[in-house]
Amino acid sequence: MFSSESAKIGCAWRIERMESDYFIFNTEKMELREFLELAKRDAYLGEESVCEKYGTMEDGFKERMFNAGDHTYRDRRYGADIFCGEEIVFEKGKPVWTMNYYGELLDPDVPAEALCEFLGLALLEGNERFPNRGPKLFSEERFIYGNHLSGKLENFMGEEFILFDGRKVYCLRYHGGELR
Repeated sequence: MFSSESAKIGCAWRIERMESDYFIFNTEKMELREFLELAKRDAYLGEESVCEKYGTMEDGFKERMFNAGDHTYRDRRYGADIFCGEEIVFEKGKPVWTMNYYGELLDPDVPAEALCEFLGLALLEGNERFPNRGPKLFSEERFIYGNHLSGKLENFMGEEFILFDGRKVYCLRYHGGELR
């Protein structure tokens, strides 16, 4: 779960301790935006790197799941240096939101673990319009993250990239929205 503590309060409220901040969520009345934020924090906070949080399934795809209240998040991806996947949110067992993505690691000389760690930091920085990806720009040390997004959570498309020492080393295209 989260890196520090998690406790259920009553039957529908949960408190999460992440780093030095406390967040309280009503898991019965959770909105999609809140749930995606929780799922992202689950992926990118903690002792394990996000790369370690995926289990490998029989047909070779990697999967990560997160549950809170009536919501379930599932991220399935295939491939390594060139990869694709989809994220789906279910509410009470019914699919309500999806995002498909296709990405590529462009430079094998950049350590995948360092790239993965930086991507996690960028995604935790967040994006007000779209909680599942990172901000327009974010940088740390030798890495720069950029995200071009159009649309809203209900119907969107975008592209993100990472530069390392000024060279493009990662790109990902994504699109999706609500399901009815």
